[in-house]
Parts: sequence; C-alpha cells; structure tokens
Amino acid sequence: MGRGSEGAAPGGVRVLATGLTNANWDDLLLIRNILWIPHAFQQLLSGKKTPTLCGVIPAFELFVKSWKELQQTEKDAINIIQGGLDKLQVYSNRAKAVPAYTVAMILNPQIKLDYYKDHAPLQVSTARALFLREVRPYFDTIQRQRSISAAVSSQIEGICEPEPVQNIYPKGTPRRICCQHAIQETSEQSPAEILGLAASSSTSSLNSTTGNSLKEELQSYLNDTSGKDCIDILAYWQENQLKFPVLFHASLDYLAIQASSVPCEWVFSSAKETMTTWRSHICLELMEALQMLKFSLNHRQGLNFSRGAAQNLREELEEYLQSIGPDT
Repeated sequence: MGRGSEGAAPGGVRVLATGLTNANWDDLLLIRNILWIPHAFQQLLSGKKTPTLCGVIPAFELFVKSWKELQQTEKDAINIIQGGLDKLQVYSNRAKAVPAYTVAMILNPQIKLDYYKDHAPLQVSTARALFLREVRPYFDTIQRQRSISAAVSSQIEGICEPEPVQNIYPKGTPRRICCQHAIQETSEQSPAEILGLAASSSTSSLNSTTGNSLKEELQSYLNDTSGKDCIDILAYWQENQLKFPVLFHASLDYLAIQASSVPCEWVFSSAKETMTTWRSHICLELMEALQMLKFSLNHRQGLNFSRGAAQNLREELEEYLQSIGPDT
C-alpha cells in the first residue's frame, strides 16, 4: 500500500494515509468490535490476586450472549461470528466437564447454584451431587482430625501431674512432709488444667459442627444470604471459616486455581529462580529482559502467542476464508 499525507480514520483518529477506503476502515472497526469481546473475556479471567476460576462458566455465557447480540447488528459478520461461537461452545463444554470449574463456582457466595437455576435447571441436582462428591475428602479429613483431638483430650484428662508445692505449712516444718502432702493433694489435676486448656474449650472449635453432615453444611451455606452482595470472596470465607469449616478448607484449594494461562505467565512463572535473595536489587527492566532471555534459551524460540495452534486449524481457517470470498 502506498503512503501519503495524513488522514483521519473513523472516530477522528489521525493516521498516515495508507490507501484504505472507507469500506476498509469499516471492516477494520468490525473486526475490532468482534475481537474486543474475547479480549474482555481474557482480561476478566486474568485478575491479579483475585479468584477467577469461579467465574469461568458464567463468563462463557456472557461471551456467547455478547457475540450473538453482535450477530444481530452486524449482518455481514454472521458467518464469521458463528464460526467463533461454534468453537467457543467446544471450549465451554470442556470447562463444564472439569469438576473444578463447577466446585469453584458454587464456592463463590455471589453465584452458588444460581447459574444452573437460571440457565440449566435440570442440571441443578447433578451439580449439587458433583460438588458433594468432590468436597467429601475434606469432610472426611476434618472428621479424622476431630476423632484424634477427642482421643488426645481423653488421654490428657486421665494423666495426673503434681502442681507446684504451696507454702501452707508453718515455718520449720520438714520439707519432706510438705512435698508428700502436696503430691497427694494435687494428684487429680490434669495437664490440660495445668496448661489452661480445658477439654471443653480446646475442642470447641473443632466440634462446633460435629453433629452436622456435609449435606447439612452445604444446605446451610446455600441458604446463607450474607454473601450475595460481597465484593471480596476471600474476605467472606475468612469470616465464615468456622461456620462452614469443610467448605472453607475446600475453598483454600479450589479458589486458588488460576483460570487462564497466557504466554507471559509461562515466561515469568520461574521468576523466583532468577530473583533470588542475592539478586534482590535487580531493577524491573533488567528482570524482564533476563526472564525473556532465559525463556528463549530454554525453549530455543522467542515468545509466541500462536503456540499450540494446530496446523490443521490453520489450514481450515485458510479454506474458510477462501470459501467466503473477498466480497464477504
């Protein structure tokens, strides 16, 4: 394309004239509007220090809805967007087939089972059963801990230890008599009492829900409405860790799973090996350059955002572009 004087693109943006017609600019803006939706989807699932796996399935639903709305307004791009929707459905089905996505979503107090109630009512019972099955190991672990704690407490109560000798005898009483009497008087005091750990208080937190089954705890959580308007999911579980102990322990594992993995994360995932305590004064620019260099040396190639795309998909895309013709 030839280069000429400055011109104005649609929207008032000043650019160098490239020979593009108004129709070409319209096509570029259409492409930009189509790709802006998956870009927002990627940004939504790449939050820093924020649980994102719990929002993947609802985000897929919003993704599909946005593209379908765009299909209604952009008639020239119906086939192009439909191709993206078909591929998106494949990815969505894969995510729904992985239990972690459903478990994390239910552990989000803002969503719980509402997604299935609104979009797939027939799958509510299935999602609930899946959640109970995946969280069952955490319930069993806590039950074992409670059993061990109860056994240790009962053993402690049966052990007798002397307490310090009190000076209750007149001055001049032989020390041997004082010690013998003190041992007899204090033989019933347990180590738990000596240490200030009464059996009732030492196990109160563990036994707060001893009589509750996993189903009862889940139902209590689903009935709880305090988290509907919460902004910080982590703060919610921090406040309710004793109220829902099993679900809290499950949230520690599931909510920590990242929802996406982009090439830049591959590069900087090993940054702790570069930024050791002996290299703590490396500036940010040098740190970035070192990680990029290390990645390229280890993989014998630079950072490639197209990595993983199968050759047959590229050929399929080329055939599709040829089939729709240049006028589409």
